Parts: sequence; C-alpha cells; structure tokens
Amino acid sequence: NGNGNGNGNGNGNRNGNNQNSDCLALLQEIQYVDGSGEEKFACQLADGTITDIVGEGADELAELVKKNKFKSGRESVQGCQFKGNGNGPPRECYLPPGLQMKQAGAEDTDRQRKLATVIGDKTVLVVRVIASDGQTSADTALLSDSVFGTNGDPVNLKSQYGACSHDQLNIIPAPPRTDIVDGATTVTVSASTGDGDGVMRNAVTAALNSKFGVSSPTALADHVMYCLPPGTMSGIAYAYINSWNSVYSDNWCMYVSGQMHEIGHNLNLAHANEGGTYRDQSGMMGYSYGSSNTPVMCFNGAKSWQLGWYSDRHLIVNAGEAYAGKMIGQADYDDNSNSHPVLVKINTSTSTDFYVQFNRKTGNNSGTVEAGNQITITRAAGEGTGYAESELLAKLNAGGQWTATADSKPITVTVNSIDLTASPGVADVSITFGTVTPPCTSDTECTGGTFCNPEVCSNGACVAGTPTVCAQDSSFCNGEEICDDVAGECVSTGNPCATTDLCNPQVCSEENGGNCVVEPVICTGFGDCAAEVCENGQCVAPSGDGVCSENEDCNLCQDCMIASPGAVCGNGICEDTENCLTCAQDCNGRTGGKPANRYCCDGGPSVTVSYGIGCSDSRCGNCNSDPVTSGQTCCGDGSCDGAENFLNCPRDCNAPAPTPVPAPTPVPVQCKGSKSTCSANSECCSGNCAPSGRKMKCT
Repeated sequence: NGNGNGNGNGNGNRNGNNQNSDCLALLQEIQYVDGSGEEKFACQLADGTITDIVGEGADELAELVKKNKFKSGRESVQGCQFKGNGNGPPRECYLPPGLQMKQAGAEDTDRQRKLATVIGDKTVLVVRVIASDGQTSADTALLSDSVFGTNGDPVNLKSQYGACSHDQLNIIPAPPRTDIVDGATTVTVSASTGDGDGVMRNAVTAALNSKFGVSSPTALADHVMYCLPPGTMSGIAYAYINSWNSVYSDNWCMYVSGQMHEIGHNLNLAHANEGGTYRDQSGMMGYSYGSSNTPVMCFNGAKSWQLGWYSDRHLIVNAGEAYAGKMIGQADYDDNSNSHPVLVKINTSTSTDFYVQFNRKTGNNSGTVEAGNQITITRAAGEGTGYAESELLAKLNAGGQWTATADSKPITVTVNSIDLTASPGVADVSITFGTVTPPCTSDTECTGGTFCNPEVCSNGACVAGTPTVCAQDSSFCNGEEICDDVAGECVSTGNPCATTDLCNPQVCSEENGGNCVVEPVICTGFGDCAAEVCENGQCVAPSGDGVCSENEDCNLCQDCMIASPGAVCGNGICEDTENCLTCAQDCNGRTGGKPANRYCCDGGPSVTVSYGIGCSDSRCGNCNSDPVTSGQTCCGDGSCDGAENFLNCPRDCNAPAPTPVPAPTPVPVQCKGSKSTCSANSECCSGNCAPSGRKMKCT
C-alpha cells in the first residue's frame, strides 16, 4: 500500500553535467490526441526523478524491445551521463554505445513485481499541480470523484477496474495524511507550463518528497497520477511500463479510458493494435476517449489472458487439438454455471500465440467501441504473460470463419452460431489446430477409456466420462464389489476380515449385517509352564520360570531341559576329559625327567594317558573323578547329572546339607577386686560394694 522507499538504484549527482550513474530503465508510452503514439526510454533515480534517455544507448534499448528482451522496471542501465538543468533535476541522460545493463536491486525488483500484480488492493494518489503560470483545472475534490467515485461519479478508475476484474483488483485512495484527502492532494511548483512536462514532472516529484518528508512518491501510494496544468505537454497522457507514475494533460486525468489505459501501462500492459498502434477499439489499451464516463469496456483477449482474472475459465488448444463448444463473454464470468470457457489460447511452439474471445457487449463491457457481440481473434507475443503489443486479426459474426498457419499447421476458427437471448449469451465455436481427429457424434466412437473409466462424446470431443460404479451385493463376507479393468467387470475383493495375527485370526460372520470376529488359538500344557503358547498360529512349548517343577516334563516344558556346558578348562578343577596334556591349567603333571618321577593327572572316572594317575592321588590336588556330561539333560529322569542342581531341578537333586552353625565363644566375666572403687555389688568379685570413708569399695 505504497509504503516503499523509492525506485531506482541511482545515487549519482542530480546536478551539473556529465555525472555518470546507474539508474532504473523504464519504457515510456506517450499518447497523442490524434490517436498516434510515441515510445521513449527513461532513467529513474532513487528519489523518483525520471529523465529521458538519449544517445546510441537508447537505440540499442529500442532493438531489445523489438525482440521482447527489454523488461521495463526490472533492469538498470549503467554509465548514464546526466546533463544539466542548473541546480534542478537533470533534463536527460546520455547513454553511450555499448549498452550495459544489470538486474535491478532487490528493493526495485520487489516493488516492480508488486506493481505488476493485478489482484488485491492498490493505492492511488492523484496530484493537482499549481505552476508559476497555470494550474490544473479541476480541484482535488473533483479529481478524487473522477478517479474513485468519492462523490458519486458512476464510472471511474476504481469502479471499472473493479468491474472488469470481477472485484479481484481493488483501487483505493492513498492513505490519508495531512493535505491528502480522499486520495488527492495539491502541490505548488516554480516551474512554468512553458518548461514542458519533463521539467514539470520532476518538479512535482521534488515537491511531493519535500511536502510529505518522503524519499520518493512511491512512499505515498502504489501508483501516483500527475494532473498537469493545460498547455504543459503536447500529448494527452503517458505512463511508464511496470512503474508507479502516470502523467496527464489537465482534464485527461478525469477521463476513465485515459485512466484505465495509463494505469494499464503501469500494470505491464502494452498497446492493442489493429493495422496500426492504438487502433484496436475493442478494449481499453487502444484509443483513449475524451469523455468522463465512457466508454464502459474492459480489455481484448490477449490483455485479458495476461491479467489472469478469468484463469479458471481459460482453455488452451495445442497443435493436433480442437475445441468445439460454447464460449461466454468475460462480462458474464460470474454467471457461468455450465463452465464454458471465457478465453481460448491457440498455443504455438513460439512465444507468439492467438487468443479467441467472445466480446460480449453487456455489463462491464456494454460500451465496447468495436467488435461488440462478435468473436475476436488477437495475436500477441510473450506467451500471454509478459509485456507485448497485441494485434486484432479478426471479428467474426455467426457463420464467420478465420484461418491462419502456425508451426506449418493450419488453424481454423469457425463461429457456428451466436445466441444473445440465452442467459448468459453464448457463441458456439469450432477451433482446430493442425490435423485433428474428426469430432465425435456418439459415445461409441470414444475408445480411449477403459471399462472402469470410460470416455464419452461431449461437444464433439471425447472426454473422460463418469467412472463405473459397482453395485454392492448382500454378502458381507465376499468383500466389496470393485471395478476391474483387466476383467472388464465388477469383481469382489474377497474375505474382508484381514488376519495379521495368526494366533488371533479374524473370522467373517454374516450375522448382524456382517462383521469380523476374533477366534484366538487355544493351547494346553502343564505345571508352571501353564498352557503352550501360540506362535505364528502353532502351539509350542514355552519357556516358563526356569525351574522344572512337579507336573512339568521334558516333552512339554523347556524349563525341564537343563543345559550342561561339560568340562571347563581353566576353572581350577581337573575334570572328566581333562588331563595334564589337554588342560595343564587344571591338571598337575610332570612329563619330563626320570620315568620313575613322571606322572600326569587325568580327571574323571578312568585314566587314559601315559604315566596317568587318578584323582585319588594327592599330587592331583583339586580333581574330580565324577563323569561330566555336556548338552542338555532331562530334569525329572531321577538322575541329578550335568548342570542340574537343587535350585533348577529339585525333583532329581537333593538340597545341600546345611552349614553347621559354630557354638558361641563364651565371653569371660570381669569383676573388681578388694578395695576397688565401685558403685554396685555386681561390680565386685566378692559381690559386696560397701562404704569406705568417703567412697564405695569392694570388700
């Protein structure tokens, strides 16, 4: 809402001659009263000062425009040589040959993008000017009324942009300040009308900055309209493309077509032509008219596509495609229950395309000067999104036809009929681009679909029809009936009761309208192991509490299978299967020296090595002659073997004998002898504590 700090990134000296600087490059479009126009280039500084660009560099910019490679308000030119105006703003910028440009700074780029936005609120300030020898004819109240309708003006900039956009673009007065009332203000400048519009324009800019204490008029509003005194300029109005500024000759500031046209330039719209600049009178980017409230009209097909207000009713026809059906005018955009297209783009392989529009002469377009209630065809470059002049090529009544060639393919647009009595009014058209399959007449001709997603014939074209809906039968347990393209029929999905837990499977039941019932697998067992457990739908013996108790056995309970590790070398015991050769850590031995002194301890019940001796020989020390088993043993077989013990197999193994508790050692009783001081009889060996002088002593 106009709260920026200015455009342009030039910081050069505004006074004197031959000062080099960078500045924001703008394209200026000037409109004259005879319907002719002129195109210039300008250089904008940070404070909003705008000067003409002259020299060889301007010619190079013109070549870029012809190639659609110049983006007004988005790029800066480098090396501009400003030429003087005494102590005032420079009159012009000389741009030498060898054009050098760069992307504008982030602040400029963001502002210019916002300026080209055509949806939402946009603030506008209207400026009345008092010069040294003249002033704008209308006062600020009249200017405000003619732009915003603040006092009942029926057709103005605000009302017509609102109507054409169907209330998507809202023009509102600049935020009020001291001396800005209803979006209008007055400034006084020392310049005269004879100084020309360039000097006057920059004087107005300087006056606004000074009066309101801002760095640029862009801080006051998104768009600022300068209404210059009569006789100041030779044209009727001009504006800068993708910019904030538009300039009008006196009363042209109040004419709705001039307002719409110049603000349209600010919004990045180019001229609408027809065999010459401005000559397309079907929309506001052609001629402007010297009338306050007329003509009531909007924009041609190419401009409407670029503005995007009806984008949900855009239709694109590419090469090899066709459209046969009805179109409505944008004026009836809000009354389109049948979703007919408003605009059709014939999309070529280049950036230049064709735009078909039904120029309905009603409502917001009731005053269209040309091609009312006809099908119009316009051509424009820029892919329908960028700045590009358009050319009106055809205006067709019912029965009319237009042909052209693009991409070496024929294009044909035929108007079959126009019905203005329908609500809304419609035009029936046929559009083909290249070789197109003949229009269908029945659904049987449409073979691109499937059984489940058939195609149907609609308006001569095969389009997606209504997907096949399968009727559901009365059985719950055979699942849902779905459409199967492979089978070409409706099929059942099968049992709807999905089972992911095999131990708690779902079973389908038709009772109570059908439902899924869980029927868990029941397992049996004994003792602490309780029931067998279910794993993956099978009953298996579980691991219980680690003790093989009564009523448990090796067949049903893992607790009754006791793992035995066998002999363990290094545990300090010479055990079965160990000897001094296989486990010298545990089994003693002497294998060298005199044979009579040699021996080798061999654990277990038998001796199997040379010079072997059994555990009964004291030389073997800690030696166990019992057999050692490895693997698993069965608790409950009556034999305490392997790793079985009283704790894990009380059924086979006896409890260990209790460790005897030693008798307590008697504590000798100590007593006091004769003549020892005492306080009680129990302290004395004699058992008598008696007075002796001043003290008590044992007798």
